[in-house]
Amino acid sequence: MAENLVVQGYIEGKYVRMAPPVSGQIETFSVTEGDKVTVGQDLFTLENKREVALRDAAKAQLQHDRESLENLQKGRRPEEIDASEAALEQAKATLRRSKIFLERQEKLSPTRVISKQQLDDAREAYEEAEAHVNELTANLAVAHLLSRIDEVHAAESTVRASEANLYSQQWPVDQKNVKAPVDGIIFEKIYQRGEWVNAGSPVLTILPTNDTKVRFFVAQTALAKLHLKTKVLVRIDGQERPIEAFVTFISPQAQYTSPFIYSNEQRAKFVYLIEAEPAQKDKEGLHPGQPVDVELML
Repeated sequence: MAENLVVQGYIEGKYVRMAPPVSGQIETFSVTEGDKVTVGQDLFTLENKREVALRDAAKAQLQHDRESLENLQKGRRPEEIDASEAALEQAKATLRRSKIFLERQEKLSPTRVISKQQLDDAREAYEEAEAHVNELTANLAVAHLLSRIDEVHAAESTVRASEANLYSQQWPVDQKNVKAPVDGIIFEKIYQRGEWVNAGSPVLTILPTNDTKVRFFVAQTALAKLHLKTKVLVRIDGQERPIEAFVTFISPQAQYTSPFIYSNEQRAKFVYLIEAEPAQKDKEGLHPGQPVDVELML
């Protein structure tokens, strides 16, 4: 028939020490001792005016580069194309008049009514008008096309560089805004607002709600009857009903209740550390260091 063995134990918790990865002056606290926090919740911030200014400048540069790329990927605006077409029509009219004038001068030249210089001037005016028409025609053709592919590729590279720069400027801003990595309770604030903290120095500690356990010791005579997932009952002062916990760790090494010289008669002084974990719903009422009685069904 199974008998109960009651041993003393205590609640153990693993604290999470929250330290910024960069140095700075503490500007704000979003929590205080005893507050419950969830993953991703703001805890505290360091002074970050310079970092925010650099981040905002990088944002503005990225927006400018994206707009430039978008502009390159489009043809000219309809108003610009209309103006180019009107200029081309005007140049063609000038070219027609120049051609008529040149033909007239060429007919008069053999009669010596006009000088050779006047004929040359008419021919030069015609050639200039023709060149102007060709230039405007080419410009209008380009206006209907997208920008050259190499210009677009260069603009795309500039946008990617600006995106990378924004990421690098956002990083120090994020590092100065420390968030909770776990659900838990704020256990202790080590620094106060306005104090300077070095990188890696804990500012506050969190007791995770899912990382408390029961620790107790048993003699080696009871060790053989304990296994992983063995159920134990944990009795807490002030609570009528015990809570269930299940063994999650059995130490492979013995500890000693007092110094002694090893002998068969002293075996009872060997004790082994045992850890058991309660169900998640029972963990919120547990506090590190809290003494408990652990009942074993042996």
